[in-house]
Amino acid sequence: MEMYNKELADNAAMLRGKNVPIEPPSLEQNPKVNRVRKLLFFFIGIDLVFSLVNFLFVIHSYAASESLESQSPNSSAQLALIIASLIYYGFGLLVTYRYYQTGLLIIFIILYSSKLYTLLKRNKRLTIEQI
Repeated sequence: MEMYNKELADNAAMLRGKNVPIEPPSLEQNPKVNRVRKLLFFFIGIDLVFSLVNFLFVIHSYAASESLESQSPNSSAQLALIIASLIYYGFGLLVTYRYYQTGLLIIFIILYSSKLYTLLKRNKRLTIEQI
């Protein structure tokens, strides 16, 4: 038992003597992370372009119609959804570029809350327990 305590004391003394700061490795130095980051950046960019094209089509349909009364009731909801997706994908590009953990969490929350909202909007008769 005394040998064990002596070894622990020696190890503790060695640890206290070292004042070398420990730095985590940078994510930019890891080739796997860089590859995944580039792929994610590419796919989010493609989604952003598709959202922009969809936004332009909706704006064109608003401009081509003679009055807003002839529009279907879902047109404003469609426009709001497209604007939200533009913000979402733009923020996703920022997070992918910057690696902000808080930003990733916010995107995750926004994504699943919007999915839940659209699910509840489609099925108004469903309760939370059924989801």
